[in-house]
Amino acid sequence: MKILFLCLDLTYPPSNGLTMRTWSVARALAADGHQVHMLGFGSGGPFPPEIASLTAVPFDAPSLTSAAGFTARVQSLGRGQAYSATRFTCPAMGEAVERALASGGYDAVLADSTYSTQNLPAKLNLPLIINTHNLEYRVLQRFAAQERHPVRRTYAALEWRWLRLWEANALARAQLILACSDIDQAGIESLAPGVPCFVIPNAVSTTYYRPAPGNRFEPDTVLYTGGLDWHPNRDAVMFFARDVMPRLRQLVPSVRFLIAGRTPPPGFARRLAAIPDVHYLGQVPDMRPIIAHAHMCVIPLRMGSGTRLKILEAAAMGKPMVSTDLGAEGLSFRHERDILLANSADELARATARVLLSRILAARLGASARATVERLYSQAGLQLELRAALGPVPRRRIEGARAA
Repeated sequence: MKILFLCLDLTYPPSNGLTMRTWSVARALAADGHQVHMLGFGSGGPFPPEIASLTAVPFDAPSLTSAAGFTARVQSLGRGQAYSATRFTCPAMGEAVERALASGGYDAVLADSTYSTQNLPAKLNLPLIINTHNLEYRVLQRFAAQERHPVRRTYAALEWRWLRLWEANALARAQLILACSDIDQAGIESLAPGVPCFVIPNAVSTTYYRPAPGNRFEPDTVLYTGGLDWHPNRDAVMFFARDVMPRLRQLVPSVRFLIAGRTPPPGFARRLAAIPDVHYLGQVPDMRPIIAHAHMCVIPLRMGSGTRLKILEAAAMGKPMVSTDLGAEGLSFRHERDILLANSADELARATARVLLSRILAARLGASARATVERLYSQAGLQLELRAALGPVPRRRIEGARAA
């Protein structure tokens, strides 16, 4: 098929969970012989040679948690719209989509993330495939459940309900939906009953991410990786730094908490800097040396959706991990075999200390996690699942929609 692939971020090489899934799916399609034409937000630049073409549209969507968009958020609520989605409205992207569709020759449109449907024409004469990264409304729903500030909590409670309605309508337009986990698949099927939905798990390259030679690391260093421009990551980092570290320090006095990822707001960075034994390393061009340097990785997430690429990166590098249940949601990592799961601050401190104080446990968890990635979350596995999703029955549905 010739596929118009719409995405939110064309950054390549991929530098975060969003772009890692975007390019994994695009490259798997190209490897199976589909002509993939990328159209997305960004500034252009290098891209894999197997991609047929790439068109970049400069655009920075407003942050959902910044104060800058306050007026727009209030106006969206007044109109009964989900600001989470409308902030991606871009006239230049809408025009680029129209030009691409008018050029003809496409067999399908693939919207990479539900938000990418925001700039599609109301009437689309081609079948639509949606590759989901999350259940978007669920991210906000979980934020509302954790938020203590009454105004922000009330706003989030209203916003996630409007977003759920918007998301259901967007998904209902599709002829085929791709989910990243069984949990997301069940949620999608409740929002868009009758639309085929297949699980295409997230993946990492097990040759690009691999254990460091000799498995040398800095003892008692605990690492979190993730962009701090994303609220669920900031919440996880502050929860671990403020609530878990004091308890963990009593068990392992020499422990240090390291954070690597995109730049946080200045106020957040200042609060982190004031906490003992917590070190923000900034944005790094290659996460592998940072992961290799750490004793272990933690994923203390309390909100979010989808599946976490940070777990797959650490696991592929043979790192032992401690995560909340939500952090490991949707991934087939087994408690006490591939990962340790804990939720409260006390439980997370004790589980992290167990790994730091036992090299045998750390080595066993890391080796088992690496084996699970090789078995279930490789690029080759993603390609096989995607090929099955685009097999005879879904293909007939897509061809029927195109003919209509």
